[in-house]
Amino acid sequence: MPRRKSRGGYDEGREAHDHALNALSFLLNEPWSYEVLGLVRYELGQAYFMLKRHMKSETCICGHESEDIELFKTLLILVNSSIANASLRPIPVVVEELKRYFSSKKCTHHCISFILTKHALTYDV
Repeated sequence: MPRRKSRGGYDEGREAHDHALNALSFLLNEPWSYEVLGLVRYELGQAYFMLKRHMKSETCICGHESEDIELFKTLLILVNSSIANASLRPIPVVVEELKRYFSSKKCTHHCISFILTKHALTYDV
């Protein structure tokens, strides 16, 4: 069994997805406000930063791809523009993209299936 690594290893990729799942949880379980969007921006920023660092540090065997990083970057830009323009219009797109991402990757990403089990979500992703 491979040894888990904390910096740049498996745990960092899992933590990135944990932050993205926290962002989705805020959007699904809280009334949308600019305060909540600030939390979502933080979580997506952490997801983007950690996944980017994880991918740069070594060859990723967890199944992450550069498209994952680009998705988090795009979602972060959408949330930033939503806050800057005082408009909630982009937020449904963010929710749907995060739901689509987790549902499409839950069978192939070990870290995502672990996190989904850990969080014991009340909705079907």
